[in-house]
Amino acid sequence: MASESCVSLRQFERLFQQRIGVAPKFYARLIRFTKAWVYKEDHPKESWTGIAHQFGYFDQMHLIRDFKEFTGVAPSIIVNELSKTPYSLNHKLPD
Repeated sequence: MASESCVSLRQFERLFQQRIGVAPKFYARLIRFTKAWVYKEDHPKESWTGIAHQFGYFDQMHLIRDFKEFTGVAPSIIVNELSKTPYSLNHKLPD
């Protein structure tokens, strides 16, 4: 992306940080995690290991580490709590 933007890698990182508010690597991790979580919502029976590999994590522990960093809790806690709610908190919005 830096070369497509006609700037050096370091300059791209600096500009990205200024304009988006986070480093490019952190942003990429957040997007990857978000895609994995949305997939889990759509495919609740899919294992975390399978999801981790599908979305480019080295292993399940890397996904869990991101999960804990971005949500503050382990995936099992979120899944258990959401299964108890009478409402669907799915990523899709009603029409």
